Amino acid sequence: ANCSAVALWAIFAVVFTLRVGMSALDGGLPFDWGPELARVLAHWWASFLFVPALAILVHRAPVTQRHWLRHALVLMAGTLVVSIARTLLDPPLALLLGAPSPPWLRATRVLGAFGSFLAVVVMLHAVLFYREMQARERETTRLAQSLAQSQLATTQARLDALRAQLQ
Repeated sequence: ANCSAVALWAIFAVVFTLRVGMSALDGGLPFDWGPELARVLAHWWASFLFVPALAILVHRAPVTQRHWLRHALVLMAGTLVVSIARTLLDPPLALLLGAPSPPWLRATRVLGAFGSFLAVVVMLHAVLFYREMQARERETTRLAQSLAQSQLATTQARLDALRAQLQ
């Protein structure tokens, strides 16, 4: 599952790069695919560092019928904190990649990160609910098998009692 998440995250980064590149080319702007992909991957991997924190948050405060409003508020606040923390990595990343970004861009990056991380929270909920559904299905199957075995044992006992009466 972890390898799948890493691969999926890399695919998202590549798709994002393709979208940005196609937009640039459509606008008649030059686009250097290699450095842009490296820059996008660096930013996506920096964001990926925060996914485990979001997963823990979703596990501890899932939006379900019970306490849904409180949990939703906790998730929103946690996602905002993660978004701000992620945005604090932008200046060192910009220096590392040799492409400094202006400070005024940070506010929009927080909003962008917030939206992206909310999408991650939704996906993590989907995974959580899917796993819970699988567990319920396994329990249902186990209970059905147990009931069938009990019914079989009861039927066998009745047959044995009838055989004993007939002899």
